[in-house]
Amino acid sequence: MAKNNRLLAGLSPVHPGAVLREDVLPYVKMSKTDIAEALGVSRAQLYAILGEDAPVTAAMALRLGKLFGNGPEVWLGAGGDPACRSRLSSPDGKSPSPIRALATPSGR
Repeated sequence: MAKNNRLLAGLSPVHPGAVLREDVLPYVKMSKTDIAEALGVSRAQLYAILGEDAPVTAAMALRLGKLFGNGPEVWLGAGGDPACRSRLSSPDGKSPSPIRALATPSGR
């Protein structure tokens, strides 16, 4: 583990918007407008995250995790932080809105 810490020393954390913009969206065959609609957010809100001008909130992490099927912790960088996990639950224990996961490409 110490070796990983030395490798990461001096590197600033990557904004989730950069990951979404550079690593996820190029492989999703949907427009940004369609992604915003699927997430149930405005295009302006999505563009603010993609431009790294807005943080990914717990509610947005839930939406992104559900849509892309990888869970909200990925989008918050929560890891094992219990405080982060507690922010992922809405007061009524439900997701902020109904979001359908994208179909995964076959063969992956």
